[in-house]
Amino acid sequence: MVCGSREAAERIRLALPEWNLSVFSEAVGIACAEVQKTTDYAADSLKRNAAERARLTECLTGLGFTVFPSDTNFILIRVPAGSDGLKFLEELASGQGILLRSCANFRGLDSSYIRISVGRPGDNDKLMAAVRGIFARTNA
Repeated sequence: MVCGSREAAERIRLALPEWNLSVFSEAVGIACAEVQKTTDYAADSLKRNAAERARLTECLTGLGFTVFPSDTNFILIRVPAGSDGLKFLEELASGQGILLRSCANFRGLDSSYIRISVGRPGDNDKLMAAVRGIFARTNA
């Protein structure tokens, strides 16, 4: 907006909604809401997420990680005893280009806790292969 008065511009700015949307953003939001009304997108997404979460949980548990129960698209894990969580994250990032969230700054947790986002099947396959590779090298 172009305004000749700084005071008027500031009053207008203060009256605007905190999350201002453009006409285009609003149209996209409305179109997405219409798609959700006519499909089972949300239910299908929940099913896919649950299946991928189960696959990740099975793989990680099999490698000795502690996997905490979750109903979300995130999994909280703890690296196996004797493993260094920060070194593990560094190997994933530098060697595989995979970034996971350290929980070292979460109250009550330390660097042995990691948060993983449940991704698409191909992304999860890449993560599981990388984790298996790291543990094959370190346990050989």
